[in-house]
Amino acid sequence: MRAYRSSRTRPLIALTALVMLVASVGVAQERPATPGPQMAPRQTEGIDLQAEQYRRVSTVTPSVTERINASAANVRNLQNILLRVEGGKYLKEQDAKELETSMNTVAQDLYAAFNDAVQQAEAAAKSEGKSGGTANLLAFERDVEEQLVSIQKVESGLKNIQRQVEIKTYKLEPAFRPDLAPNLNQLELKQFGEFSHYGSYKENSAGSFVKPWCGNPANAAMPKTVAPCVSPCWNKQWGACLTCILSKAPSVVGSYNAFQSCWNNAKAPWKAVKQAGCLSSFVYVLA
Repeated sequence: MRAYRSSRTRPLIALTALVMLVASVGVAQERPATPGPQMAPRQTEGIDLQAEQYRRVSTVTPSVTERINASAANVRNLQNILLRVEGGKYLKEQDAKELETSMNTVAQDLYAAFNDAVQQAEAAAKSEGKSGGTANLLAFERDVEEQLVSIQKVESGLKNIQRQVEIKTYKLEPAFRPDLAPNLNQLELKQFGEFSHYGSYKENSAGSFVKPWCGNPANAAMPKTVAPCVSPCWNKQWGACLTCILSKAPSVVGSYNAFQSCWNNAKAPWKAVKQAGCLSSFVYVLA
């Protein structure tokens, strides 16, 4: 009898338990969550702004990159022209024209890149990094130093070609001879000797654009412009950065004007050699 009752009540007990379980789940779903400690929203605006400022200050702008790359390409072209002349021991009028075009383009591109880099660095210094950038200045100084070495080698190579023509080991294109007549008079030989004296700007930084054909009797030192400003600007020492830029950058305008005067006054014979001296002097100042 007891076993019979137990078997009949067992399903009823299970059904009752199931109803109670469903009811408890419903109550749990309707019960509002207990309020806990409120989490502060993540502050990202300041972090994102700082990251953007760092990216802008530390990025080289396309305009500076393009100018520096264009200048480097023309320096390589100068080197290739010299290799061609030295390999054939023959100097053509076309070679001289290509040298003149490439050298002048180097000067224009580097001057434009310098102005852009300095303006960006000045803006960064005045705004304490909120605008402008300093990476341009660093990239310019690094690349111009490398190009200066190559330009000085081009200048030395042109002087060597001049000597080889004068001693008749290199030949000239006949149509080119009137402009490069090897039989120079004594005054011209003396001037070439003076030019050779000012040939190494890395060793002798005196005589800014002092050449017999420049008409500039000044004998001032040739201070470098960018190099002293790179460290304070890149390290965000804004006061020192701005002071350096404002004290040094304006002198480059005068140096550029002196370069143009030197360039325009470079005449035959050996015009390209003289113009290489003008370019070497100017790039030294920029670096």
